[in-house]
Amino acid sequence: MKDGGAGEFRRSIGADILEAMKASSDLPLPNVQRLAKVMAEYFHKEGYIDDVKERGYKWRPDVYYWQNNIQSIAEYMRKERKKYFIYLREDGKFIGLWEFVCKAEYDKALRREYAGIATRTDTFNDRLTDGQERWQLEIPHISEVPLLN
Repeated sequence: MKDGGAGEFRRSIGADILEAMKASSDLPLPNVQRLAKVMAEYFHKEGYIDDVKERGYKWRPDVYYWQNNIQSIAEYMRKERKKYFIYLREDGKFIGLWEFVCKAEYDKALRREYAGIATRTDTFNDRLTDGQERWQLEIPHISEVPLLN
């Protein structure tokens, strides 16, 4: 691990915990609260407290820390370890699972999210046009997001 300070050290511990959870077949999990609870259990069970002490830190993460920082840990894993950990939703539903996915599944999830952003952008611009005509608002339109094929 390259020395990137406390933040990177914490993200690397989170990534190590997620990989240990995968190796122990404790993934996938259905929501971020359950994921954070299991991560907190692994932090204590796997002896990461000793690693923290060796580095000279007094950091003791709780469930809320893991819950609030899972996105930054997933980003760290994607950039530094080339692994994709995401909340993979079922098509057309709000339910899904936190899990490691292959690059093809990650690409599919990003394309689905992109389509949603494009739709919301069009809706926002339509509402903005109506507001500008009625109340002379001076808010710029969001550039058009082209749809993917």
